[in-house]
Amino acid sequence: MISKFRFFNLFGTDKVYKIFFLPQIYLIAQNMTVLTSLKNNVPASQTGMQDYIDWAFQPHTSFIEGLIRMKLEDTTVKNFDQPTIHWNNSADDNDYCFKHCDHVAVMCPCNDDDCSCYVVRSKALSHRQKVCRLYKAALRLCDSWFLPDVLECRYQKVMLRARFDYYKGEKDPVKKQQLLLDGLKELWTKRHPCPFTYTYDPYGCAYNREEPPPDSIVDVDWEHPERDQYPHYFAKREQPVNNHSLSNGGLFKPVEQVLCISKIDFVNHVLECFTEILVFPNAPKQRVICLNCSNQCKIKRIYFNKGSNAYFEHKNFIETMNRDFDEMPNETLIKGLSELAEKMDPDTGVAELKVRIPPEVWHKVDSMKSIRVHIDFIVEKPTYGVRFIHNVDKNKVWKNYSHVYSWKHSNYESRAWFPCFDSPSKLCLWRLSITCDLNLTAVCSGNLQDVSINDSLTQKTYLYLMNSPTPACNIGFAVGNLDLYVHPEMNELSCFCLKNYLPDLKCTMEHLNRVFEFYEELLSLRYPHASFKMVFVHDLPLDSVSYSTLALVDASFLFNEKVIDQQAITREMIAVCVAQQFYGCFVVQGNWQERWFAEGLALYLSKMYVQRTFGQNEYIYQISKLLDEVIDYEKKHGGIVLLPRDESNEDRVSNSSSPFFNNPVHADILMKKAVLIFRLLEFKITKELFYQVLNKLLSVAMLASKEALKPSAWMNMCLTFDSFTRCVSNVCGMDLGTFFDQWVHQGGHAEFSVSYVFNRKRNVLELQITQNLNRPGLVKYLGPISVPFESKASSEAEDSNLDRR
Repeated sequence: MISKFRFFNLFGTDKVYKIFFLPQIYLIAQNMTVLTSLKNNVPASQTGMQDYIDWAFQPHTSFIEGLIRMKLEDTTVKNFDQPTIHWNNSADDNDYCFKHCDHVAVMCPCNDDDCSCYVVRSKALSHRQKVCRLYKAALRLCDSWFLPDVLECRYQKVMLRARFDYYKGEKDPVKKQQLLLDGLKELWTKRHPCPFTYTYDPYGCAYNREEPPPDSIVDVDWEHPERDQYPHYFAKREQPVNNHSLSNGGLFKPVEQVLCISKIDFVNHVLECFTEILVFPNAPKQRVICLNCSNQCKIKRIYFNKGSNAYFEHKNFIETMNRDFDEMPNETLIKGLSELAEKMDPDTGVAELKVRIPPEVWHKVDSMKSIRVHIDFIVEKPTYGVRFIHNVDKNKVWKNYSHVYSWKHSNYESRAWFPCFDSPSKLCLWRLSITCDLNLTAVCSGNLQDVSINDSLTQKTYLYLMNSPTPACNIGFAVGNLDLYVHPEMNELSCFCLKNYLPDLKCTMEHLNRVFEFYEELLSLRYPHASFKMVFVHDLPLDSVSYSTLALVDASFLFNEKVIDQQAITREMIAVCVAQQFYGCFVVQGNWQERWFAEGLALYLSKMYVQRTFGQNEYIYQISKLLDEVIDYEKKHGGIVLLPRDESNEDRVSNSSSPFFNNPVHADILMKKAVLIFRLLEFKITKELFYQVLNKLLSVAMLASKEALKPSAWMNMCLTFDSFTRCVSNVCGMDLGTFFDQWVHQGGHAEFSVSYVFNRKRNVLELQITQNLNRPGLVKYLGPISVPFESKASSEAEDSNLDRR
């Protein structure tokens, strides 16, 4: 509504103008400084009052539209001179108004004819007066902006005076006039920031023309005393951005990693190493890189892009818990272990090694460019992850079987001996270098590229390249006094053993090529890598350990021609190692909770090799043993759930979703039950379609491995249960949701009691099938069932369907 109106007389004429006021007119009065900044661009004369108002407010219609409405009784006005706004020192900032002048009658909201705020006169001010009034207005603006901070206000006033003094001697009238206009414009924009368009915003003067400066430029010159003085400020700036849309789960994505073992000390059990990681940020404004690194690795130095040293924090979460597990309640213990497992997970952004990105590299992170992290470290007397086997006599002379190798278990992975992103979904390319003495041989994951000898002829360096994207948990090595045996029928296969074991090695590896031929024929695909190496070592904590293109087997599995019983066991062990090269090393699991899936497929393929090589009876016998072990475990501990739907923290330990706190026995039973589930699936969709599904999974992974310049495509090499179910549905065209819900997402097994009676009068066999549900681990089964029976004359099978009775 219109609140009030007044009548004004312009230039003493008979024309009377009625100007209506809104309640927001005071806002217009406060913003009248814009007239000063625009007055020098007003033409010398105007044809009417309406034209002047349209010209004055047109650049700011978006700001004041709807705030004032004017109605002129007559738009015909004589020409009048341009008015000039004066600054009155006695006026209060909150009482801006207008004053009646000699020739112009204007609006005055305060209704006071004696007010002395802004005065509009026909006489123009000098340039000196304009500059003085601009300076006084700028001082008042400093008081309004920085009044709570006295020192900051004084500093801003000093800098303001310096700016005025810098242009004090300007003689050019055009430049002087332009400087005055720029000052008035700056005063307006700082006093009324709402309608101001910033430089790098859309429609700004530098939008899409210049690269915007990173937000980190503010902190480039801040040193350690300032960091100590303002800890909360820097903690807030350097904390990672919680972006739930990040692909692959994590703030940084590794693309390439260089790992170099520069010195091996067998006497003191020390490895001197360095690594270089090329990472891409998944989001800007990241200030910390979280890596996995156990306390066995002693970090010596970390720096970025050959620059200054970076600050890091290396924690051992297991030691810092400082809790007595024996006296702790079970609920508290499980919760504490779940929190510990989450801290050691690189995808959660906590991890053991936190590296603070230096300020000189922040602009690369903010612009989403790659950065290189260099880490110098040593591994001293490792208790897990790396194992030294040596024997030194009194003169410190090594004997023939001194060697060192890496190993992994479900509880310990590659973080035990080098910093990395120790997650199966963190794929990257690798460049591996090992320097050792001349009498030693180094075997590593990847393809051998070069062997060089130093100038003093005392050491040699092996260079391996891993051109297929591989996670850190599939990188391993072995160094020792090894003998090499190249398979005569397949030159890509290299076998290594310690001295004096070469005859046994040749006998053991006689059928290695047939294992590869069987898998390539079964899966209709060639071996995905260019080479494969198998090393037999002493005192391996496990029977075998599989890495990408590398397998470590305990030397106790070697046999000679005179041994018969060991042959079947060793050949089955070799079949498992080769199958894990396809599923587990090349096609990796998407996360630790689905580790049973990839390794279960490898174990299932090894059973197919047993069926082909040792016959159907041996295959059925081993399947029966797996079934008995799974049933006995479920009867004692309840049903085994392969992939629980509830992914709460309380289930991290019991469901083996963490690589640190799962039960090794429970993990082994998971693999065995997975073999049984795949066998049921094979019966349901036929063997041909099941192998077609496995072929499709490998084909997609092979295409993704060739995209070395597209890291986003590497995720197709991660095998998840959801991708497997989709592939099964696409190949066979069946909806198997009920099947997977019953055997994968739920635990337990069905147990039947069968009794029969032969009715001689009717000459029929009467069967009675009942289910027992009175023990742990038992579930009720509904569906088809086949019961075979034999007689003296023939053998038949009876098919029936169990209902709810």
